[in-house]
Amino acid sequence: AFLVEHHLLMSHLAQHRDLNDDALLQRFARTVGDVERLRALYLLTVADMRAVGPHVWTDWKAALLAELYFKARRILEGGSWRADAAVRIEEVQDAVRQGLQGVFKTREIEAYLDSLDPSYFLANPPEAIAEHLRVAEGMGEAPLATRVMHRPREGYSELLVCTRDRPGLFAMIAGVLATHGINILGAQIFTRTNGLVVDVLQVDSPTEGAILDDARWRGALGSLRDVLTGAVSVEALIARRRRPSVLRPKVRPPVATRVRIDNEASERYTVLDIYTRDRIGLLYDITHTLFAKGLNIYLARVTTHIDQAADVFYVEQSGGGKITGPARLQAIRQALLQALEGDAIDAPAPF
Repeated sequence: AFLVEHHLLMSHLAQHRDLNDDALLQRFARTVGDVERLRALYLLTVADMRAVGPHVWTDWKAALLAELYFKARRILEGGSWRADAAVRIEEVQDAVRQGLQGVFKTREIEAYLDSLDPSYFLANPPEAIAEHLRVAEGMGEAPLATRVMHRPREGYSELLVCTRDRPGLFAMIAGVLATHGINILGAQIFTRTNGLVVDVLQVDSPTEGAILDDARWRGALGSLRDVLTGAVSVEALIARRRRPSVLRPKVRPPVATRVRIDNEASERYTVLDIYTRDRIGLLYDITHTLFAKGLNIYLARVTTHIDQAADVFYVEQSGGGKITGPARLQAIRQALLQALEGDAIDAPAPF
């Protein structure tokens, strides 16, 4: 009975929620109850996802599901996946200091570590943070610094973007990548106290997994530089990519657009669940709307199945804090619906 009742829970949390949210992990562990049930639910979830179709089960989804499984198992075995948060943060920072000793001056390392929110050190391992610091320090006066790391075994590439923060930055990045056929799977967005940002994006090609083509990356990163320096607008790039084909468009089944705003899923952020038809520039349209409504994005999770997109955003007000007030919430929902379809149906989300 438990497995039947909760057979979608693990898949939903892994793909659509912040797996560094301790309260969420504790709730999930309490719901499951013990390691035996957790293992059974994990195996059922894998079997269900594999049975849907060959393109539903991906290496990226497998990695997310495994992450949720091991963190929940640690809690159920009487420990904590992050032990005490303060201790974990100190351990990560010490490892970064040790790894970069002799590479950067102590004051440069400390300035970087002091400029970021504690959540950054819980979401990234020491070796990744050290790489972020190398890229950030190498930026100098350039408009941005980037690094692409490939994870072919996991089926995706990781893009690191260090640049100066500006209104609508993530929307610009999303728009540029869309015009080069680069699909965003997930994004973690960290803003430093000095006004620089560290954006980490997991991306893939819908047909190839990890994007190993250097020429494609040169084109995408060149376009991003052009947008950030004002040489071209992201709207112009997307309009070019959206030019109608002379071929007759495919007849596709209708996909209802749904927008759900959840203030209970996270203690710190408002969570937006958006379900709609996938299209070129969709993520740009959503993130640009959020920017226009004065919201900052902390985390994004993007899932696409055939023509349907299920996008999740953890957002906060520009000054920090959840979105409150029925009128404000309704205005954001309507703006998203207008951006997505114009006359979209504001129906309940499937979860």
